[in-house]
Amino acid sequence: MGIFKAYDIRGVYPQELDEAKAERIGAEFARFLQARRLAVGRDARHSAPAMSAALMRGIVSTGCAAADLGLCDTPAIYFAVGQLGLDGGVMTTASHNPPQYIGFKLCRAQAVPVSESTGIRELEQAVARPAPPPAGVPGTIETLELLDPYRDHVRGFLQRPRALHLVVDATNGAVGRIFDAVFDGYHGKITRLFCEPDGSFPNHEPNPLKDENVHALVETLVRVKGDLGVAFDGAADRCMFFDEAGRRIPSDLM
Repeated sequence: MGIFKAYDIRGVYPQELDEAKAERIGAEFARFLQARRLAVGRDARHSAPAMSAALMRGIVSTGCAAADLGLCDTPAIYFAVGQLGLDGGVMTTASHNPPQYIGFKLCRAQAVPVSESTGIRELEQAVARPAPPPAGVPGTIETLELLDPYRDHVRGFLQRPRALHLVVDATNGAVGRIFDAVFDGYHGKITRLFCEPDGSFPNHEPNPLKDENVHALVETLVRVKGDLGVAFDGAADRCMFFDEAGRRIPSDLM
């Protein structure tokens, strides 16, 4: 299947996916959407800054503008696309995969995901063809900081917050930058684990679906008598919940 998967583009850096391919993917995605402005963000992986920069070089080569959110979580990209009325967005991430991986998650206007059946296959074919000439006038790259409106948006879901003792494992991922801003002023207690973004994921692999990656969370949750445990993946587009006894709460129940 290569680097073009069913729901994202992903591979080992730089053997399978490097800056040259990232630049082509950025250009072809902008052409595919006939986009005028795209949001771009990245997770905490060590390869993410260079790959995000290459992606944006490709985007602006078509005349499309790029709104650079920098280090953020994947939901922040979706928020930016909807909030700003953009033509789509790209998150530079390999999500829950080990640190040697990198990739891209794609969406179109209104944050509608782009998958194998809705564009990824066309992108693969376009990248395999000779590159068309760049636009006569390149697009621009604008640095955006949307933390405040994003925080307010997320807080809007808390209708009646309870003073719970939360134990949160940010897995050294991108959510560590955002979590404190969102929960600033929370009147419960929060015990934090691995909140410093570090793309080598030194404490455990960023995949909360595997039991070996939530040992620290479960042990801490039981030891401090917490009410609820939350374990994020590397880009915070998935998380798992645990009850006060350290048992997984099934996602369908959540």
